Amino acid sequence: MRHPKSLGVALFAGMLVLAANAAELPGEKIDDRARKMEEMLRGKADPSAVKACLAAHASEKFMPMIDDIWHAHRDGVGMTTVDITGKRQTCFYNVKTRQVERLHSPFDVPGPLFLAAESHPAPPQGECIVAARVEVGGVFRGWMVSQRPPLADGPDACSAAVWEDIR
Repeated sequence: MRHPKSLGVALFAGMLVLAANAAELPGEKIDDRARKMEEMLRGKADPSAVKACLAAHASEKFMPMIDDIWHAHRDGVGMTTVDITGKRQTCFYNVKTRQVERLHSPFDVPGPLFLAAESHPAPPQGECIVAARVEVGGVFRGWMVSQRPPLADGPDACSAAVWEDIR
């Protein structure tokens, strides 16, 4: 077991996130966001959903908090959890089965990113990956990796950041 988590701690942690975001949002948006959070906590996001999603947040060292809650589908609730390192995780909980249905840790960095030659000597590949060789003073240092732009005829699989296919 990672952390003993009670509902009181979870609710308090969720409110701390709201307070932490207060500097970023105008007063009216804070009130709307807090109202939405409280409504969900009184309804579909019952204590078992909150406890399950907080427990599923992959962090051995830091206590996760709830950043957002929403209706995922008729029987489900979605939550974004975050810890003080900035790690975010999306959790989908089914209120009928009382199980976490799916977890997703978003990695939506737009790039470009540098991939050192020591860790990946061959050019990285993937449907949405473009890799440019980086040399400094004639010495191979690594790859500048970015997303392939969408095709000119409209949105395609690479219209949003897709890093999962990098290999």
